[in-house]
Amino acid sequence: MKIAVAGGVTGGHIYPAVAVLEYFMKQYPAVEVLYFATPHGLENREIVRLFPKARIVKLEIRGVLRPFFTPKNLSILYKAARSVYVCKKELASFRPDFSFITGGYVAVPVGWASHKLRIPTFLHEQNAIAGLANKLISRGSERIFISFPESARDFKLKSAHRILHTGNPVRIAENVDRGVFHRYGINPNKKIVLVAGGSKGSDFVNGLMLQLYEKWRGNNSQVEFLHSCGEAAFLQKISAFPFVKAAPFIQDMHRYIACADAMVSRGGATTVAEITYYGVPSLIIPWSGSAENHQLINAISLEKHGAAFYLEEREATVALLEKKLTLLLEKKLSQNMRFALKRLRPKMNPAKKIFHEILSALPESLRSEADPR
Repeated sequence: MKIAVAGGVTGGHIYPAVAVLEYFMKQYPAVEVLYFATPHGLENREIVRLFPKARIVKLEIRGVLRPFFTPKNLSILYKAARSVYVCKKELASFRPDFSFITGGYVAVPVGWASHKLRIPTFLHEQNAIAGLANKLISRGSERIFISFPESARDFKLKSAHRILHTGNPVRIAENVDRGVFHRYGINPNKKIVLVAGGSKGSDFVNGLMLQLYEKWRGNNSQVEFLHSCGEAAFLQKISAFPFVKAAPFIQDMHRYIACADAMVSRGGATTVAEITYYGVPSLIIPWSGSAENHQLINAISLEKHGAAFYLEEREATVALLEKKLTLLLEKKLSQNMRFALKRLRPKMNPAKKIFHEILSALPESLRSEADPR
């Protein structure tokens, strides 16, 4: 089986694709992958690490600027048109059985080229508000998989019969073992808070947490923090606190989320999905600059069920952060939140559900090759 994949720049688009690819590879060990990437996105490092045999094609493309009617967008649209030609050439040579697309601006030329070559195309939308790229290529796609029921309204009514609510695929931690924290010199017997500002880090979250660390210096012996800070400039400042271990980027973050006692994070859809799947009591600080403020919508979707706290940037103070984090670490509230998250967890692994939906739309000759587990 051959699969063409597009989804990039941030972990929010990359890791759902990774989760689905990993599931396919369990059933089809000899699957071949063609991955379309941006020149400098996280996918270049992660796809090479996780799928060393995958062929990666880098497209010279970037996202359109807001507002849309700006002269600089003309050159961006020209590069996008050139990228469609490159994608058609690569896809025609590779001859995939289908294309799987998880959004981000790299998805647009791959989706359009797949449609032109009549390659079955499957989309996955991670956010409660559908991204522009997926909306642009939804027409002509075999299936549109969504993580939140409310995002169905963002696609045209004529596409309704092709929309399926699957949830957001997450990578599965095969062995949930707190010993994984030894890698960063953290005592797994203490309460552990994971801090993540997204795959690229967050200056805002870093700065807010630094204020908390300073306040807790000297009087906090029972809690340790593992902080993914992104910017190397913050690494030395954060690492100055003995109860905090920092790293610019944490590989296989899902293994740490699965074991953490609590989490402070941004509100990206993949992070929210991992919080839900692994049942981690969390404080979400949505990025105020996210498109259509979708991170706030993602956070509200958990908070309204009692499954998380959220704190908007404009209201965020170290006092509020400390109050909410202290509550998360209390046994009774933690148990209640974990129970609420368990009720929200998809009944079927989203990657498995997507796998079966894709197979059902493909020829019988391909379906018969799969391992039936």
